[in-house]
Amino acid sequence: MWLRSLLFEHFWLKLFSLLLAILVWLAVWANSGRDLGSREFDARDVTTNLTSQPILIMTESGAHPPLNVEPPLVDIAVRGSHSQVSKLEANEVRAFVRMSERGDFDGAVPVHVQLPREIVLVMVSPASVRVKTVNNHEQPKGN
Repeated sequence: MWLRSLLFEHFWLKLFSLLLAILVWLAVWANSGRDLGSREFDARDVTTNLTSQPILIMTESGAHPPLNVEPPLVDIAVRGSHSQVSKLEANEVRAFVRMSERGDFDGAVPVHVQLPREIVLVMVSPASVRVKTVNNHEQPKGN
């Protein structure tokens, strides 16, 4: 008698749970063979360092107050196949910060890096920089 109650009590809830479990399993199984954009580690991959890369400032429009970035340069380490890394040029790797349209700003902003598709970012140092709005009276005077 207990076996009958185990199977037939809350039958629709158990059936729904079984169907949901089957759908989840099918979704995982269907996506298990796909490359989801990540590269696997390959022992033949090489790492290279690009030192003293300038940081670009990306804004929503060209009209923005002058900004000061400290430090103005970052070091970037990238990884990829030997053939891809050997033909990589420094201008193909861009470090930048995104700034929204607002008035005075003084704070830390994360550094983003744009790379060719075959290259993977290993490290950017420093990971964030200080961006400050430069007021007209604070601008350094030229000689």
